[in-house]
Amino acid sequence: EGAIIFNKDETTYINSKPVLNAVDLTGAGDSFAGAYLAGIANGFNTKESGKIAAEAAAETIMHKGPRAPSEALARVKDMLDNIHYEKIDAKARLRKPLS
Repeated sequence: EGAIIFNKDETTYINSKPVLNAVDLTGAGDSFAGAYLAGIANGFNTKESGKIAAEAAAETIMHKGPRAPSEALARVKDMLDNIHYEKIDAKARLRKPLS
């Protein structure tokens, strides 16, 4: 169903990523936690980190064993890069003078 992330300032609800073919649930929680912490460590906010974590957990359960294969991890990294570039683009738009 998703996750609820609490911190001292906010409560954030993260929707799970729909998965049509769950193969093995082993490692999904660890993948979620690791990806969430990686997001926070890389400067993403709670919601962005939660979305990255949900993506990583979904990728994990679509494969046998506790880890997603490297091509699945590459998709999660691409998502992280896209969020990063969207943040940079949003900051650049804010700096443009109004016409």
